[in-house]
Amino acid sequence: MKVELCTQAQKEEALDVLCDAFHEYPVMRYVLADSGPDYDGALRALIDLFCQARLTHGLSLYGIRHEGPLVAVSVTSDPIERPTPPQLQETAERLIERIGQEAWDRLGRYEDACKAGAPGQPSHYLGMLGIVSSHQRQGFGKALVAATKELARCSADSRGILLNTETEKNIPYYEKLGFRVVGEADADHVHTWSMFWSCE
Repeated sequence: MKVELCTQAQKEEALDVLCDAFHEYPVMRYVLADSGPDYDGALRALIDLFCQARLTHGLSLYGIRHEGPLVAVSVTSDPIERPTPPQLQETAERLIERIGQEAWDRLGRYEDACKAGAPGQPSHYLGMLGIVSSHQRQGFGKALVAATKELARCSADSRGILLNTETEKNIPYYEKLGFRVVGEADADHVHTWSMFWSCE
């Protein structure tokens, strides 16, 4: 099972995977609650911003292929603060025009809730881990997490990996991979668990 680093050329294929995996995810339904029939397009535009932010900054967008196409993708940030370049700001502004300011504000409240549960030490952030529905429970997620652990271990700036989940049944899965719950918070009616894996 080979983990590859996705580039701009693979972004659309990565978006296909993540849109499939996160279509019914609580956070997406919460943020895009008033998108109506444009939900699929709004979801793709939102995830596109997440992916483009990583690609613009040279951060990790990992993928795994199975018999050709990508079937699993992870989106990761490192602990280094970076300024937002103009082209990325323009992408964000176009997204706000599409989904509306209220949806953007909901995203902000969710991000604030995630920060409230963070362990307070520099770490990589596993923002998205998505596997297409037809290929789940086949070890792809575990392989992507392993690649992210290696990324954190090799960084002098990182103490581990932080992630958030809004689905309680995911907690035992991540616990088996060495993560532990370090905090909980709410964004309106969405409850999020912060989980941390330490390099030490």
